[in-house]
Amino acid sequence: MGIDSHSLQLLCYAHEKFGELGNTITLGRLAVLLGPKAARKWAGTTGGAWCEPLLKEKFGATLVDSIDNSKYEGATIVADFNRPIPAQLENRYDTVLDFGCTEHIFDVAQSLRNVSALCRLGGKILHCVPSNGFCGHGFYQFSPELFWSWYSKINGYADTEVFLADFCDTKYWYRVPCPVDGKRINVRSFNELYVLVVTRKIGQTTQAAQQSDYAFTWSQSTGEAAIHKPARLGALREALYSTRLTARFADALDNRLATNGARRVQHHPALTRILIE
Repeated sequence: MGIDSHSLQLLCYAHEKFGELGNTITLGRLAVLLGPKAARKWAGTTGGAWCEPLLKEKFGATLVDSIDNSKYEGATIVADFNRPIPAQLENRYDTVLDFGCTEHIFDVAQSLRNVSALCRLGGKILHCVPSNGFCGHGFYQFSPELFWSWYSKINGYADTEVFLADFCDTKYWYRVPCPVDGKRINVRSFNELYVLVVTRKIGQTTQAAQQSDYAFTWSQSTGEAAIHKPARLGALREALYSTRLTARFADALDNRLATNGARRVQHHPALTRILIE
């Protein structure tokens, strides 16, 4: 858990959009994980640092608490995020930062409920968590769909933005739009991807979420669903999957032809590339 180049950029982006952090809590105590040049500029040292001075001096945090399941890294609050947070912590913070914690928590739904509970009305929530290519890093990797479904207007949130970021590319993010009309935004990648989220809590949260394409399908349904028929190119696909090389070709062809086929993040028609440097 820590502040690397992408989460630092997310802090800069949120600071410009929403203003100073105010009373802040981090999930886990965050280390500063920048290269020597950036660490010297932002943390004033190349010898390693915790996040509190950075958040206070550069981003206007008036208080920085950290919550973890153990005190081994010096967290100010010890609590298990698999369970509801203590009542005295609810609606207490202007900003909640999750920079690499939620993927390590077994009960993701409870973790998201806790994040919402920590945040006061008008407060900000930021996530920078694994999206793809981090298998084995934690329990989970996350789809942008989860955050669009959770941080929706109907759930009491506004100004939600979701981005994908290539771990090896610190110049660009890819803005992910909210899925509509039952269309999934399927993304594949060569390098590891982060999903970055900023949102603002504006009302009492309903704490419910459904994947948007299923909700759309159910809303359009007028009767029993038709059975899925074998694909017209099914026989060809079976033949092509006989070797690794032809299987790659078949997979690429299938994604190209499918309405919801997966595309590389750099070439996905639904994503907008934005310069962040």
